[in-house]
Amino acid sequence: MTHGEAILTDVCEHPDDDLPRLAYADWLEEQGQAERAELIRVQLERAGLAEHDPRAERLQEREGDLLEEHGDAWLGPLRRVVKGHEYRRGFVERVELPAVSFLQRADALFRAAPVRYVCLENFDRHLRELAACPGLARLRRLELPDDALTAAQLRRLLSSPHLSNLTELGLMGCELRGAAIAALAELPLLGRLTHLNLNNTGLGRAGVAALAGSPYLASLTDLRVSGNRIDDDALATLAASPHLGRLRHLDLSYNRLGRGAGRALAGARSMLNLTHLNLHFNEIGPTGARALARWRGLANLTYLEFAFNEIRDAGVRALAASLHLRRLTSLDLSHTKMTDAGAAALARSPILASVNSLSLEYNNLTETRVRALAASPHLANLTHLQLGNNELGPAAAEALAQSTALPRLARLDLQDNPIGDAGAKALAASSSLPSLRAVSISRGDAGTAGRRALKKRLGKGLRTV
Repeated sequence: MTHGEAILTDVCEHPDDDLPRLAYADWLEEQGQAERAELIRVQLERAGLAEHDPRAERLQEREGDLLEEHGDAWLGPLRRVVKGHEYRRGFVERVELPAVSFLQRADALFRAAPVRYVCLENFDRHLRELAACPGLARLRRLELPDDALTAAQLRRLLSSPHLSNLTELGLMGCELRGAAIAALAELPLLGRLTHLNLNNTGLGRAGVAALAGSPYLASLTDLRVSGNRIDDDALATLAASPHLGRLRHLDLSYNRLGRGAGRALAGARSMLNLTHLNLHFNEIGPTGARALARWRGLANLTYLEFAFNEIRDAGVRALAASLHLRRLTSLDLSHTKMTDAGAAALARSPILASVNSLSLEYNNLTETRVRALAASPHLANLTHLQLGNNELGPAAAEALAQSTALPRLARLDLQDNPIGDAGAKALAASSSLPSLRAVSISRGDAGTAGRRALKKRLGKGLRTV
């Protein structure tokens, strides 16, 4: 075994330890593989930073450049085995492959990289063999997508003694037939999980009730139930569960939540420590938003996704006035149908004070509304502003370019807004946006002169889609 192979073995055997990874980076650099070594160091550094930290964004851009140029070549022997892959902390840690390939090549897979996250395709034909596979003991996350499972099949696979280290389970898109959800709720494995993804599994009211009643949920920190026909009554059942005290991330997007959703969450017994709440694409409306704004469970929230709920000015004003939303770092209020009054209320709100990322896409924003936001005294920490699909013209872009309220703004998304050459040139020449590094526009939003001006200032930071 060569010195490099010995270090790689150490990386694979101790996947949580950064030191072997850094040692491998040093060895790679000695071998003249500086860019491969750089990826390891870049991803390790980024892993230790907050999501919207400006340093993280720069590191992510460099990471993207390195992987775009070399990622496939760096796969080595994995190229012949996996159908999809993801680099984390410098190495391939997540792979997608057919279940039969995993069964045949698990040992080689784990020798080549510190793989801990596996997505198995066409797994339903190999449940017995998978349950008996010792390679499962290496996994922290198992994804079983886009198939249908009965209760018996779930029990057979998820009762495997080799899943003792599993903490994350993804069944997204996997149709859970008959009593399958009830079977899942009764499995001891569930008690070891911190992350459970049940997106698009057909839960409905009965499935939510079975899940909410399971005492095994007590360890969950991340629960995703998007696209499951969950209505206000089902949400009330989930919120009433006494077993969700550790939950931090909750995804309720693409369901059937309506005006009673806020009231349902307000009745939560243990779901009071959330940091991430995704309510994207429901029908919550102004009434639901007002009830939600009063919920004490928002006190620790850092991420709120409220897009496509048409909460209108009344809902925006309620959220803006909430006494609980004081820790937000990411806020999405796209397609709320706010008017000038709603935009003005948002601009005045102290809930924006800690926000790094703000999305207001599809809101028919006017120059007046943009000027109100650009003059807000609470946007000093904003690094990412998304204003796509608002029909904003040159005057709105000029208002942003002249704003002194956005000293840290690094990324500005203006796709599908006719800002014209005048708006593009104003942004390119702006001295009021010293941190601006990336602007996204659509191909027809500005002419050649405007795009050339932005390109001169931003280089690769100009993204034309």
